[in-house]
Amino acid sequence: MSYCQKCGQYVDDSVAYCPNCGEANANYVAPYYAEPAPEPKNGLNVMAIVGMALSELGIPGIIVSSIAKKRADSGEYRTPLAPLAKAGIIVSIVFTVFWVIYFIAVIAMAGAALSY
Repeated sequence: MSYCQKCGQYVDDSVAYCPNCGEANANYVAPYYAEPAPEPKNGLNVMAIVGMALSELGIPGIIVSSIAKKRADSGEYRTPLAPLAKAGIIVSIVFTVFWVIYFIAVIAMAGAALSY
């Protein structure tokens, strides 16, 4: 709430120039605009899908699904694929245990066959 320095006309502080003479308002206060939050991406978290596909291999599935879980929890993508990433981790752990047991059995059978 001030007056123009040139013509004496009342000028609101939210106006940059005097409406009467066009002189710059010395008391002008720019409006405050908050920056909007970044919008999440529309794309898929492809890592969750790849992690689930690699879950049969064991450790690679755990790694990729863990990365996918981290991305899903970050809110980077609109598509909620955190449950798929969790499933990929669980299935990968089960298959890792399976592969460990399988290789132990194969090594034991190979050792028994060699000693026969």
